[in-house]
Amino acid sequence: MRPLTSSAVLVVALAGSFLPSSAQPEAVRKRLLGPGTASSDVANDASFSPDGEWVVARWTFPNEYNRSLYAVRRDGSQMHQISSDTSAVDVDSFVITPDSRYVVYAALLLADDRMELRSVPISGPAVNVRLSPSWTSGFGVEDYEISRDSSRVVMSGHFDDPDTLQIYSAPIAGPTGATVQLNPPPVLNGEVYEFEISPDSSRVVFSGD
Repeated sequence: MRPLTSSAVLVVALAGSFLPSSAQPEAVRKRLLGPGTASSDVANDASFSPDGEWVVARWTFPNEYNRSLYAVRRDGSQMHQISSDTSAVDVDSFVITPDSRYVVYAALLLADDRMELRSVPISGPAVNVRLSPSWTSGFGVEDYEISRDSSRVVMSGHFDDPDTLQIYSAPIAGPTGATVQLNPPPVLNGEVYEFEISPDSSRVVFSGD
């Protein structure tokens, strides 16, 4: 995604500023200063937590070439980094759990160009848990979805064969190594095409061959 300009900041406005003009109070805005220096860029995908208490965004700090993940309260306090391995990882994407407790994010491992899935508490500390399985071949995580009860994440990716897409599930709180494969061994040249978690978070439906 294209970053904003080098002077980019995050701004939070009260919801009342979106009311019709006749009912609109004076807008109150809070500028959320980013970490580091004025040359730090913020990516254009900052998100509120579902409870409205936290804002999560990717910033090019402390490494100007890699995006790291930060969380800050809506009043601008308690900004802290929640991703790890800033010199070796570029945060590709992230999703906040429905209960607003965790952030699940895809981390590109720069040394071998593979995508890993991690989770971390939104309020800190930055103790990251690897959710994706160990792999022997392939790019790693391709897609992921969080269950509505915030307990698990389901991911698809290439972990054993660069030409075979498979799906796995892991508890968002960890621990690392608790990932389970959901699909049976595919037929020759087969793979999983798509998946969806049931509304009650108890099952996963997927198509494949």
